[in-house]
Amino acid sequence: MSPLSPSFRSQSTITNPIAYQFIALDFELWSRTRDEIQRVHLEHFIDLVVTSRHRHFNVKQRLSGLGLTRRFLFVWQTSCYTGENVPYFLKALKAVMESSFNPEDTIKPVLSYIAAHLYDSKCIILPSG
Repeated sequence: MSPLSPSFRSQSTITNPIAYQFIALDFELWSRTRDEIQRVHLEHFIDLVVTSRHRHFNVKQRLSGLGLTRRFLFVWQTSCYTGENVPYFLKALKAVMESSFNPEDTIKPVLSYIAAHLYDSKCIILPSG
């Protein structure tokens, strides 16, 4: 069975959480690979949290506590992914956020990111009075 086949992808799960943290979540490492490899890496997150029949297990048992949304937002801030891979990155970020939409995992990190990056001296105009 090919690793990219639909039946393989529907079985996606994390068997070694420690190795996963140090390898799969090393976005800097993956951003240095060819575009095709970057896309497969980013699609992997969608497989884990959306298409896999083990998605609930992955989200609750394997990805919980890893700060996945925070990691994605940090990577977005560093501009590691550019060009054609930006839509894939944003799609993976959206899937991760939707899979664990709660205050600690998603809402607080997103609000913090927005608050930290909202200020632009050219755009903010406060009404007088």
